[in-house]
Amino acid sequence: MKILIINYEHPPLGGGGGVCTKNLAAALVKKGHLVHILTTGAKFLPKESIEDGVSVFRVPVLFRKDLKTASNLSMFTFPLSSIPRGLKLCLRNRYDIINTHFYAPSGPTGLVLSLLTGIPNVLYIHGADVYDPTRMNKTPAGTGALSFLLRLSAKIQNIFTKAISCQSTNTRDNIKKYTRTVREVTVIPLPFERPFHPGATRKDLGLKKGVYYLLSAGRVVRRKGYDYLIEAMKKLDPKINLIILGDGPELPHLKKLAEIYGMEGRIIFLGYVEKEEDKFKYYNAADLYVLSSVHEGMGIVLQEAMEFGLPIVATDHGGQVDLVKDGFNGLLVPPGDPEMLAAAIKRIYGDKKMGMSFGKRNLELIKRYYSMSIADEFLDFFKIHAKKRKRP
Repeated sequence: MKILIINYEHPPLGGGGGVCTKNLAAALVKKGHLVHILTTGAKFLPKESIEDGVSVFRVPVLFRKDLKTASNLSMFTFPLSSIPRGLKLCLRNRYDIINTHFYAPSGPTGLVLSLLTGIPNVLYIHGADVYDPTRMNKTPAGTGALSFLLRLSAKIQNIFTKAISCQSTNTRDNIKKYTRTVREVTVIPLPFERPFHPGATRKDLGLKKGVYYLLSAGRVVRRKGYDYLIEAMKKLDPKINLIILGDGPELPHLKKLAEIYGMEGRIIFLGYVEKEEDKFKYYNAADLYVLSSVHEGMGIVLQEAMEFGLPIVATDHGGQVDLVKDGFNGLLVPPGDPEMLAAAIKRIYGDKKMGMSFGKRNLELIKRYYSMSIADEFLDFFKIHAKKRKRP
């Protein structure tokens, strides 16, 4: 197949959405398919490149200053620059299918290209563009006029797209609830590319002996609920320390919060770790993974934790419930509740057998999400809806 993937995020820009399409594209190429990605550019990135056999085309946007977070203006300008570039790519390559990720800002690009070229467009929705309780009034992407425009855009895309898929059962439910579509929505989990397992010791990382380390990773934004996790730390044994991997606008606030609570020595803010190998050294060294998000579409970070055999404590609002079954491979707690978060951490900390059993189960469960397996699910979805080729 010849496939065009449209996603305004692509590493090193963005977060889990970009990682998803990168992993998916690489797996599809390994299976013998031609894959191009149309995405956002930056001054320090090439306009065109080949990554793992995937051709990546980047278009300029305005006011993108942060690696991990896109500004509203940068998202607004993405369709303006990506539609002309995408049209040239479609006319030149005659793709079998367009796979667009996110209702906004990628969605309008996929919709217009499909209408202009007749190439079927299938959507893949990640979640935050439908529902994010920290920045939405339980409506897609904002309040007031902006919210209305994006809700309208999502409804139009639902009508004209060939098919809709998403990463979790929770995201599927939110699509139906907030965009009011009656169409079928197919759930395909995020593809996970098995990483290299580094052999660094705690000593190599400067971590202390005899300390129980919690790990949490991801963009440092309100939705991740790190403030609740830091508050929960006050209720835990002093031998329990926390490592936070990631950068974002909430980082100064969280550092100040840790200072106010007198926990500067117990909370390690590592910021953005550029090399994945370095990041996974901390997964390898941690004792327990904690996801404190107010809401999560699914959670690549949970897949990463599973890959390294970590027991998990996670909130129960979002797609993470597809990955974590309470009492089987982790513990689930309500979001925004430091007391319950601390209680769940204490429970695993005090029961080594429980933690070990959760970790062993995660090592087995993660195999279901490896990229090559999930790529087959995407291919089945694509083949059903792809443009039928004329036989000679």
